Amino acid sequence: MAKRFVLLLFGCVGLLIGSLGATFALFPALPAGAQGGATISCDKSTVQIGSGTAGQAYCNLAGFAPNELLIATSPDPRFTSFSFNVGSAGTGFEYIYSNDCSDIPETLTVTTTGQTSHLSVSAAFTLTLPKDPSCGGATTGMAATPDGGGYWLTNAGGGVSTHGNAVDYGSMAGQHLNAPVNHIVSTPDGKGYWLVAADGGTFAFGDAGFFGSTGSMHLNAPVVDIAPTSDGQGYWLVASDGGIFSYGDAQFHGSMGGQPLNKAVVGISADDTTGGYWEVATDGGIFAFGAPFYGSTGNIHLNKPVNGMTATANDGGYWFVASDGGIFAYGNAQFYGSTGAITLNAPIVGMATDSSTGGYWLVASDGGIFSYNAPFYGAG
Repeated sequence: MAKRFVLLLFGCVGLLIGSLGATFALFPALPAGAQGGATISCDKSTVQIGSGTAGQAYCNLAGFAPNELLIATSPDPRFTSFSFNVGSAGTGFEYIYSNDCSDIPETLTVTTTGQTSHLSVSAAFTLTLPKDPSCGGATTGMAATPDGGGYWLTNAGGGVSTHGNAVDYGSMAGQHLNAPVNHIVSTPDGKGYWLVAADGGTFAFGDAGFFGSTGSMHLNAPVVDIAPTSDGQGYWLVASDGGIFSYGDAQFHGSMGGQPLNKAVVGISADDTTGGYWEVATDGGIFAFGAPFYGSTGNIHLNKPVNGMTATANDGGYWFVASDGGIFAYGNAQFYGSTGAITLNAPIVGMATDSSTGGYWLVASDGGIFSYNAPFYGAG
């Protein structure tokens, strides 16, 4: 079957090559390009975005008119052209995958053209295409049962595995997905759960109610996490630009959407006491909306990027976790250990709280589980 490419381009902030939930490489570091007074300069980096390791190239665009409409094209018929505005969030993006589940790197040349200045600039990218979600893929998240007696794991294809006393209420395994699943959260009574995909598609199982999704919307940035309300009658979705989408009885208290960010947002946790929520970025920056601020690593040099967070059982603090398993505890959150000094076979992609012991579990993209003051119920 033919392969298809995707390139996500978000304003003058950066180029995102590939998609969430897959590992891909850029060879070599992206070159600077210039043509007719327009320039593009990219830095190679790798970040963790909750659903597996993703390569990300931050690119600066210059020479175009302020707020100019830019169009990204490629002579390769597998690439889907799209437009965005320089100096603002992109007008949209598409997820297009390798539908033969291949891991072979290929090269793609993309040209960005301004519709006002008529300037254009090209850059070549070598990448391994992200796999179609139907390929299954890496573990992308976990959720604990309310009594701490078990946990669920999910993967990019929407499959769900159960451990301990966690019950299987269904999954998206083997079904067509427009974007990879990147998180799972439990209902308050543990008799159901929600899965969320990178396009904001939300899938409810068991007693979890469906209150809406962004699956049919044109988004400025991909959805990266979901958090339920304390009564389970609503939830918030958060996008990598910090935008918040509220459904059911979830109240909107503000967001980072449309505001400048040093790093992309990768997670959200709800404060059941106040009804507010926290957003966390890859540098560990915390943005509190209707919830108390307990601290962050926003001004600290990190060995690896943060890729998720979870609140304590009594809502008096929170942890967030980096891709090397480094743990950062704030408020009444206790530090029980981490994998920060351990060589891992696969990056950590999420964590969950044990409400019974106050400890936590970390999960890696290969399904490995690391328990700290929490029982081990098996790996994915």
